[in-house]
Order: sequence, then C-alpha cells, then structure tokens
Amino acid sequence: FGIEDGTECCTRRLLEEDGWSGVWIEGSAEHVAHARERFAGLPVRIDHAFIDAENIESLFARNGVPAEPDLLVIDIDGNDFWVWQAIRSYRPRAVVLEYNGAWGPGVDQVMPYNPAHRWDFSKHYGASLAALARLGAEKGYALVGCDTHGINAYFVRRDLLGPHFPTADAGPGYHYVRPKALFFERWRRLLD
Repeated sequence: FGIEDGTECCTRRLLEEDGWSGVWIEGSAEHVAHARERFAGLPVRIDHAFIDAENIESLFARNGVPAEPDLLVIDIDGNDFWVWQAIRSYRPRAVVLEYNGAWGPGVDQVMPYNPAHRWDFSKHYGASLAALARLGAEKGYALVGCDTHGINAYFVRRDLLGPHFPTADAGPGYHYVRPKALFFERWRRLLD
C-alpha cells in the first residue's frame, strides 16, 4: 500500500511478469483511478482508502488478504512504523518498508503518530532503519537487507530464514544504505 498510480510500485513486476496476484491500497482517488485503468488486465485488486493504524486490519479483511501473505509492502511516507506495529492478525512471510535514511544507522527514531499525516517532501517523516529493525525483532522478523538507493528495508519472518540469510543478525549498521542524493534531488525539483 501507498502505490500512487502503480507505475513505480515495487510489486508491479511480480504482477506483470511473475504471475503473482495481490491487493494494492492507495489513499488518493486520482491515483487509484489511474492505476485501475492502467492495470485493469492484471490480477490485482486496487482499493481506495487512506491507511492508518486504526483501519489497516479491517482494510485487509475487506480485501480478503490471507492471514499469511507472501509479501507486505508498506510505503506511506510517514506512519509506516505505526501501521506495521498495528498489524497483529496477519503474519506476512516478507515485509518491505520505506525507511528514513536521513537518520543514520545508529539512530532509533520514529516520527510521532499522526493519522492525518501527509508527507511534505521534507526529511521529517517515517522511521529510522534502527527503529524498524527493533520493531521487526519484536514482531519476529529479521532485517535482511536494504535496496541500493537507501529507501527500502527488507525483513523476513524469523521462522522462515533458514540458511538463506547469513547476515540476518548483523544489525542495522551492517545493512544501512545511505540515501542516494539523486533520489532526494528528484523530490526537491518537484517542489520548485
């Protein structure tokens, strides 16, 4: 969830090329309309809802999300930590969350919960990688890596790690990737 119009959604390839099915949830009616039109032929249900910690599990139930989905992607540019914390009845096998790389790998920082939060394109949003790793550990997940852009963190449920993730206990300092300046420059240009 937090797909915008779906064109830059990190699960798009799974739907288009790998035969996955799923649910996308987006808070913008305009983005939902564009996504429904553009991806009408894919096996994805696109729901219009503004997500917060209070409604996430009812949105999952409304959309028929299984108790153990293969993948959960949280990208809502703010309350990501609080929404993941509120998910208790669902145990995805893997979770992808956007982290705020402006807070270095040793900083355990989370923005205060605000159900009406909308990202203002500043560096003041979300949670640090250390905070997400802490929450992941509390929920039974291990941080297994970050993308090369310094945006997304990847978690796998501990009971599924097996021998595939030898650095799962290395900690946020090991996995942290500093955000690439190009990404932030793109958002800065949008504001000008």
